[in-house]
Amino acid sequence: MSRIIVGVDGSQQAVLALDWALAQAQRHGAQVVIAHTWQPDVHATPAVAGAVPDMVQDAQVNHEVEHQAQDWLDDIVKEAAGKTSVSVTGSLGTGSPAGHVLDLADDALMIVVGSRGRGGLRGLVLGSTSQQISSHAQCPVVVVREADAVQTGPVVVGVDGSPASQRALELAFAEAALRKTSLLLVHAWSTSFAGTLINSGQDFDRIRDSEVDQGWVTLNTSLSSLALTHGAVEIVERLVQGSPSAALIDASAGAVLTVVGSRGRGGFKGLMLGSVSAAVLQHAHSAVMVIRA
Repeated sequence: MSRIIVGVDGSQQAVLALDWALAQAQRHGAQVVIAHTWQPDVHATPAVAGAVPDMVQDAQVNHEVEHQAQDWLDDIVKEAAGKTSVSVTGSLGTGSPAGHVLDLADDALMIVVGSRGRGGLRGLVLGSTSQQISSHAQCPVVVVREADAVQTGPVVVGVDGSPASQRALELAFAEAALRKTSLLLVHAWSTSFAGTLINSGQDFDRIRDSEVDQGWVTLNTSLSSLALTHGAVEIVERLVQGSPSAALIDASAGAVLTVVGSRGRGGFKGLMLGSVSAAVLQHAHSAVMVIRA
């Protein structure tokens, strides 16, 4: 059975992420694995000549901390299991929260995390853990924000013709079908006239018409290669001349989920997240799913 991994740390965002993961597991018939980590307490060497750290005391303290972390996680698992009919288990790790979640996710259906954990600085939209997981996970990653739980509406997906975009479209279509909602395809482009001379408004209109035509080709080509195996889904197409990230962020305001590829056609090889996916993760108004091709 497929698994959904969700990271928890006691923050409000993690609570919302867990609720989101439980609902998603119900739709997919998947198991939920709740991941939590604890940090060993390493005492500093006493600042006294000849003094030796008390390793026995360190071991005792860490044993107690680990035991408390396991008890806390067991309570979270028990509470979550009471809310759903799917299987819910826990996994306690040591050290890096992102590392523990990624280790669990080799064959996972997806990872779900809150936008900021308990250590997140106020004012930051995306915390370091969610940023690391979104950048390095091979499976889809969903980042849930505080207001996401009450939103309904279409599934939004960014389309630009890239392999990551096509994979994002496939999964977005499946998510829309599971939710019995519509799918909004957004294709946006920024016109660049660098190195060109625009002599008249007629030249500008000609270039813009050509770009609009190419935009429709991109949308239609992406749709035509989609295997429509998930039932009827209402599909809406939107072309926007302007910033792709701004267009997706704007569309996400009324969405239940926004899906983006990790890197689009303009992404540099070696980058984990492209500029569009990074901006959407930071500023979208809905939960965001990042897909790696």
